[in-house]
Amino acid sequence: MSTTIHTIRLRSSAHFGGKVPPGPLGTVLQVLPAAVRRTVLMAVQGRSIARGTSPTWLSAASDVRLVDYASKDDTILKLESPRLGDVAPELYEQKQFWPTLPAPQDTGIDLLADVLADLAAGNLDSERFDQPLLRQLTRFEGALEHGFEAIEVLPQRRPTGQPSRLDRSVLEIAERFCAATPPPERVRLAGTLDMVRASTRTFGIRLEQGEELRGVLLEEDIHKIAPLLGKQVLVLGRVQYKPSGRALRIDAEEVKPAHGDVSLWSRIPPARGQPINASTLRRPQGPRSGLAAVIGRWPGDESDHEIEAWLEEIS
Repeated sequence: MSTTIHTIRLRSSAHFGGKVPPGPLGTVLQVLPAAVRRTVLMAVQGRSIARGTSPTWLSAASDVRLVDYASKDDTILKLESPRLGDVAPELYEQKQFWPTLPAPQDTGIDLLADVLADLAAGNLDSERFDQPLLRQLTRFEGALEHGFEAIEVLPQRRPTGQPSRLDRSVLEIAERFCAATPPPERVRLAGTLDMVRASTRTFGIRLEQGEELRGVLLEEDIHKIAPLLGKQVLVLGRVQYKPSGRALRIDAEEVKPAHGDVSLWSRIPPARGQPINASTLRRPQGPRSGLAAVIGRWPGDESDHEIEAWLEEIS
């Protein structure tokens, strides 16, 4: 089995080097495997938590081992991570009609580096994370508050590139995105079944306007919907949203043939219940705006009788 050795650098102004406190180091080593596991599942299925029995390939694909430790000013961890194509070949046996899988040479740590890069860029529309994965990343907070200032994943695909970095500012983005993600909506959604992938229990649906949406079949046998490929279907389930409010995927309870006029169900419902960001409601006040625009201007020369008449008219 082919594996990749990744370098993770733990930065601190205290220059711990080889004398690193066990508390923050333990947090990194404890939180990292779960973060990699959720990242792998997110990349393959479009969701970071497996419902029911975990896929057989998931444990092998997310197996991360500490193989070496070095130090100068920074603390350097060497971690071994398997390539997805080697530990989960069944994922790549079916031809991809549209790119839903990571590259077979990628590892779970490669995928985690991609997640951190999207967060650092403030990508509200990223398909690399969902709310549970964001919550998992916030568990690195203990290491960043009580020891390290940054956790850096050095790049493997482009060795000359910048490392993917998790620091306090990126952690704050993850917390903000987690809070901004709208709650799921129960829907009926009509479209053309465009792709079925048995190994991951996923499918693709093409909507009336040409929009593609990934789905995960939760309970039903995925093979039962294969004969519906290329046909109009009605999907019952819950739409999960991105922090931007756009649809991420649909968690489907049932996929069945569509009959009659289903145009009413051909659009993804807009996200509702997004938290209001109070900072967007604040507006600076000047001499001609806000309270200053009212004080001293009204009431003017109008009589009480005239004001009462106008108030009665608009009430």
